[in-house]
Amino acid sequence: MKMNLVALRIFVFLACYLLGPFGLALAATSVSGCVRDAAGNTPAHAYVKAIPQKTEASAGTVGDLPNRWIAVNEKGEFELSLPPGRYKIRAKDEADGYPDPMFWISADPTAKVSEVLVGEQAITGLEVRLGALGGIIDGNLQDSLTHKPLVGGKVRIQDARNSDAFVEVFTDSSGRFQFTVPCKPLVISTTASGHKPTAFQSGEQVILSSGEHRHLEFELERQ
Repeated sequence: MKMNLVALRIFVFLACYLLGPFGLALAATSVSGCVRDAAGNTPAHAYVKAIPQKTEASAGTVGDLPNRWIAVNEKGEFELSLPPGRYKIRAKDEADGYPDPMFWISADPTAKVSEVLVGEQAITGLEVRLGALGGIIDGNLQDSLTHKPLVGGKVRIQDARNSDAFVEVFTDSSGRFQFTVPCKPLVISTTASGHKPTAFQSGEQVILSSGEHRHLEFELERQ
């Protein structure tokens, strides 16, 4: 009897081990489609992301499940593997100037977001459209005396017409930063440890044209 119990436990373990990944695969459903820009062209460096939507029967908040951005292929096509649920599928192409729609500052009603209810059947033929073409801001922060780069400095990019809509990015090991922004009036300010806050041109608004790539230099004074 004891040997039979041991054998049963081994069998159950092996079954879970072998069928577990297969079972997980069966629990996910294929969702595929394409990404286009406003003119219907294929973007070169687009990504898509499935954002889980909260339902009355679920706990947590909208987007509380971690789904990563997935790159499209050379034809702008994508395929996602998603468990059952309701999702909004969004696209971005920051490298070419299309902002990330996840940020409030980049909210764009012209962008097409596909909402899907994922069940057992595969979903095909979705179309997700990028919003309006924006611009790219990059630059660097440095100490005004030594001209050395300020690592981990914070750059705040804010909608000039809505103080609640902003994003904060941090400089890398070279004191550099980069962010894709919409074509709207922006106010840009910076801070770094041990230095005084500094606004770009004393708070003057910055507006990029479509496809523009602008470089900004910040020199921060020590406190």
